[in-house]
Amino acid sequence: MDMAGNVDGTDGPTKDAAPPPRRRRSRVRDRSSLAGPVPMAWMSRAGAAGGSALALGIALWCRKGVGRPSTRIIRVDSALRKSMDLTPDQARRAVAALARHGLVRMHAGGRGRCAEVEILDVPALPSLAPRGTPADTRGPPSEERCDRR
Repeated sequence: MDMAGNVDGTDGPTKDAAPPPRRRRSRVRDRSSLAGPVPMAWMSRAGAAGGSALALGIALWCRKGVGRPSTRIIRVDSALRKSMDLTPDQARRAVAALARHGLVRMHAGGRGRCAEVEILDVPALPSLAPRGTPADTRGPPSEERCDRR
């Protein structure tokens, strides 16, 4: 054995030595994405309902995108609430806040059961109506709009 630790007296690895096997990187696909288009009016109302309600609303739209396009009833189970780091109490209050704001309708639930909600349609925001649309079809003026001057 020489000073470099080689047994056969060579300076390094021989040409016959096979290179170390390459490790394949496993590609874990994150299949959670928003099912678009998500109505901006819906997200705006969810944001007005509070942070947990907005987080749960985003998770609901993600879950809607995973299912069939016609799926509107979504189960608020532990996996859904954990995806947004919500406790069971936060999720329950968020569902109630979304229902108060007219964004979801509760279908089931109760003591010891997961809530099932249906995502409801909301009218478009008047300020986001396309230009050239007559003013009477945009809807009544909203107090939620902020005047930028």
